[in-house]
Amino acid sequence: MDFQWILLPLFFVWALGSVFLLFQRKLDWLWKISSVLLFFLYAVWFREAILASYEAYSRETAAGIVKFFQASWHVLGLTLLAAWPMVLWSGVFSRAKEEANRRLKLMTLVTLFYWAFRFMDFFTPPFLKDLLETIGRSLQPFLKGMSNPPV
Repeated sequence: MDFQWILLPLFFVWALGSVFLLFQRKLDWLWKISSVLLFFLYAVWFREAILASYEAYSRETAAGIVKFFQASWHVLGLTLLAAWPMVLWSGVFSRAKEEANRRLKLMTLVTLFYWAFRFMDFFTPPFLKDLLETIGRSLQPFLKGMSNPPV
């Protein structure tokens, strides 16, 4: 699993969220500034990886988007694995039972969606996988043309 395809979009969404958070009226300035400073700390700490991710996207934009979704799919499984114990324990100690029910329903639906597609991929007949790979190879020249537009 290659995380360079996830890193740049993740930091872009995080930066955008940090900017929007500054305009939120409900939060104190201390928490707004601390969240922005934490973003900058992570950005400085992962600067080399972010730059490598930017260069990879600038070389292969269209293929990078496909690789982003593939890597995100693998990360979703790991995230669900880590989130389930936290959701269960937060439901045990939660005072708001409606919120705990909603969270549990959402996690169950997302997990079922994830595993349904994993099993569909696992049980896909070999001839169909070969067909999909052939289609992917035939689209490769088109994708390369998209990632390097003429200047």
